Amino acid sequence: MQLKVPYLIEKRNASGGGRFYWQPSKAMRALGFAPVRLGAAEADAIAEARLWNERVHEARSGVAQNGQGVPGGPGRKTIKAGSLSALIRDYRRSRFYLDLRPKTRAGYDHNMKILEQWAGPTPVAWITRKQAEAFYNELRAATPSKAVAVMTMLYILFLRASTIYDPGQPGHMPAAANPAARMELKRPVARKLIWPRAAVDHFIAAADAIGRPSLGDAVELDYWLGQRPADVLAFPRSKYRDGVLDVLQQKTGARVLLPLDMVARVRTRLEAAAGRTRNLKIQATTLIVCELTGKPWVQSTFQHEFARVRAAAAATMPWVTQPHLEAPVAFTALQFRFLRHTAVTALKAAGCDNETVADVTGHSKRSIDDIIEYYRVPTAAGARTAFAKRLEKEQES
Repeated sequence: MQLKVPYLIEKRNASGGGRFYWQPSKAMRALGFAPVRLGAAEADAIAEARLWNERVHEARSGVAQNGQGVPGGPGRKTIKAGSLSALIRDYRRSRFYLDLRPKTRAGYDHNMKILEQWAGPTPVAWITRKQAEAFYNELRAATPSKAVAVMTMLYILFLRASTIYDPGQPGHMPAAANPAARMELKRPVARKLIWPRAAVDHFIAAADAIGRPSLGDAVELDYWLGQRPADVLAFPRSKYRDGVLDVLQQKTGARVLLPLDMVARVRTRLEAAAGRTRNLKIQATTLIVCELTGKPWVQSTFQHEFARVRAAAAATMPWVTQPHLEAPVAFTALQFRFLRHTAVTALKAAGCDNETVADVTGHSKRSIDDIIEYYRVPTAAGARTAFAKRLEKEQES
């Protein structure tokens, strides 16, 4: 595979697998940049490599303006010690940032950019709680979820300022002086839905009808597996052996072994998908392959095509019922990511305990409890067991 993004490379191992890395040049290393392991999916790796290249461009702009090799943004002549910009720069060089997963770093970068635009040159010692509250309210009026994410980033930065810098050093802030601490941020409550089996079947039929069977494959897979969307699109074909899929979740590192051969629907779809790749003479690296390119789906393209198939399905099934809601919801309200919770609720309704559910989805026990409480999953089997025990007790008395 030829990667056309500068400094993006792929390293292959003896077993044939590979990982993507951003490999800076010697001159870039002199600016403080180091090699970075990127996301497992090619599309994610390309996006992250481009972000790092932009950061290099900003750093070189700073060099051109002040000759100091300090990563400054466009139009900024210098980064003053003790400023918020300096804290952001030094946080990015610390283990607290470098140890994060690539996708987490990308999200943090976005939020730090917003903070730097807000108060980059300002000394951290001058940033007050009142200023933080005013900025939070300004962001919240436009996008509540972004407001929470940005202020959480501000809290993290100030928290790390107490460990990155020594007392007395410019930028050091005691933890007690964190202006974003205990802000009681109000996270917006997003309505979450589950996919009824009938809706899954209807979507798959629509996907097959318009020539996008891989989207149907993805929905059928995740209806049973309950994995994060990014993981589903990146399932390595090499990790599917003897009917078992070995999944290492990108976000948490949790590992689950999923016996796909036990589910006839899934097995049939995967066999058909393998036949399509053979007919097209594609050397597929993932279970889910884009019909448009013969390669793994890029997440943005997948979302676009998913919405197109969903709209086609909604034309003949406008509404779907929800056990936790009184009124039906529009078919177009169903999202691919809701399949993760759908799997949890289906497993619980089948009588599985939390440990068994986690063996499939990789959730923590607390997360499973929260999901079940949110959807108020009724379990007929559990109720029958409870009544049977109560009747048995009454007969004894």
